[in-house]
Amino acid sequence: GIDDVAAKVDFDFIPAPRHYIKFGSSAIFHTFYPGRFDTSIKESDDNTDITASVGQPNVHASELALYAEDDWKINDRLRINAGLHLSGFIIKDNPYFSIQPRLNARYL
Repeated sequence: GIDDVAAKVDFDFIPAPRHYIKFGSSAIFHTFYPGRFDTSIKESDDNTDITASVGQPNVHASELALYAEDDWKINDRLRINAGLHLSGFIIKDNPYFSIQPRLNARYL
């Protein structure tokens, strides 16, 4: 099975009429139970309880993300959306990170 605990926060900010800025972050903490099987036997005659777990050790992992973007209205016909997305995944003390720049231009 898998248990997840997650948190996310997003903000909108309008510093000027032609700029619309969004930014935020998120985090997810995973616990994986690979091939885990739990069983329990209760004998009422002699008050014997047997509990057993079979499977691999639990695996813990984390996902982290930060982002920011600006939707900039340069004039009535041209808009640019620029941003940056940072993401990370950490599993068994091994971090994996990526940086994803974003750029979009619209001419209407």
